[in-house]
Amino acid sequence: MDQYTHKAYYNSTAITYPFIPYTFSALGILIARLLGVSFICSFYMGRIFSLLGYVLVCYIAIKYAKVGKRIMFLIALLPVSLYSAAAYSADPSTLSFSLLTITIYTDMLFMDEKKLNYKKVVLFALCISMMTMCKITYAPFCLLILSVPCNKFKNKKEAVLSKLGVFIIVGIVALLTLLLGTSKGLINGKFQM
Repeated sequence: MDQYTHKAYYNSTAITYPFIPYTFSALGILIARLLGVSFICSFYMGRIFSLLGYVLVCYIAIKYAKVGKRIMFLIALLPVSLYSAAAYSADPSTLSFSLLTITIYTDMLFMDEKKLNYKKVVLFALCISMMTMCKITYAPFCLLILSVPCNKFKNKKEAVLSKLGVFIIVGIVALLTLLLGTSKGLINGKFQM
């Protein structure tokens, strides 16, 4: 506790995460502050916007899914999913972007031959990168790109470059997330004071 201002600071492992998974909550709090509402309204506005962001990403994932729409719908509407979606954590982003990753992955698998383009692959890499920013343990999901057959791409060179690009994008994001965590005091999974 600071003896002059009487403010206390409590360390949290949340400081080791990038701000991006919390963007929807922050947007809700920002709007509430601009409206000048009370603290409790601001608090709940952040939670509501977190839920709205979760619903938006899940809606996109379910809408564009070619297979498993009902299963995704059930997973998105599980009580524990909805409860965590309205919380101040990285879990709403993790779950919603994992559903979007599954949608893009199955779309790549069931796509006609020679139809897969860079746009879809970059979107796949960005979704996995978002999951990696939430929790770095999701970085190995980028290995899923290896199971996409090369005949889905226009040629073998494009297949190799696309797959390598996914590893580079996710690798850079994972490295930056890890560096952020270590710079804020997270060493070997333990928070250092």
